[in-house]
Amino acid sequence: MTYQNLAIAGTQIPYIEHEGQPVVTFQMVDSVHSKASRTSRQVFDRNKKHFIEGEDFYRVGSKGLRQIVASYPGLFPAAATSVTFFTETGYLMLVKSFTDDLAWQVQRQLVKSYFRVKGAMQPTAAEPIPAPIDHRQREQLTNAANAVFRNFGGMRQSATGWFYNGVRTDYCLKRIEDLSQDDFPAVMDRLQALRNNVRQYEDFRHDIQQSFFKEVVGEGHPYTAWISKLAGGQHHIGKRPDWKAIAKQVLIHNGLLTKQ
Repeated sequence: MTYQNLAIAGTQIPYIEHEGQPVVTFQMVDSVHSKASRTSRQVFDRNKKHFIEGEDFYRVGSKGLRQIVASYPGLFPAAATSVTFFTETGYLMLVKSFTDDLAWQVQRQLVKSYFRVKGAMQPTAAEPIPAPIDHRQREQLTNAANAVFRNFGGMRQSATGWFYNGVRTDYCLKRIEDLSQDDFPAVMDRLQALRNNVRQYEDFRHDIQQSFFKEVVGEGHPYTAWISKLAGGQHHIGKRPDWKAIAKQVLIHNGLLTKQ
């Protein structure tokens, strides 16, 4: 089980119900009113005769406390043997002597935003935390990513990193190792679905690269090795060939260029 928190005058306090109604503890009262520890307990001890047990406050012993601890885990010290809860009337009596400006603000907020939300914030069952992927599944994911991006060369690590970044973002993960076993199949499918896009990108990158080499690096000149091969080999090429002229003849001969 887990409990909800409420912000009162800038201080977070847990929402607790006992006997079907909202209640507060000494510690909660001291906290929201910015009082020293045990201040509200001392006020109670001095004026205890004015409080009615079962109406203004409840004193819960060790047996009842065990049930409360089960509903509000981590809220009470492990060594605690009893706890005192105050209802709305008990709280207002307890802080009657608090007359500073903060006290008036806190009292108003506690009454309106805490004691008047009865039943609205009952402890709810915490969702089970799914098991993360194991070493074998992590290795499968790594191998699959390497296979998809295998032709990326020095950019493979960057491509894999961006894929993992998308997974961490969509699944709210701190690390890729935190991926749950339940979500593992979907992430593997997501990776495999990239294959077609990766192939298209590789083809596009190849075309762009070749165009850059030819038009920029090679300044638009014909590729001599290719022209030489179409011309029948190096033995058909003179010592100082006019490659542009030869290229034109070869292209016309192979039907790749119309003779003008």
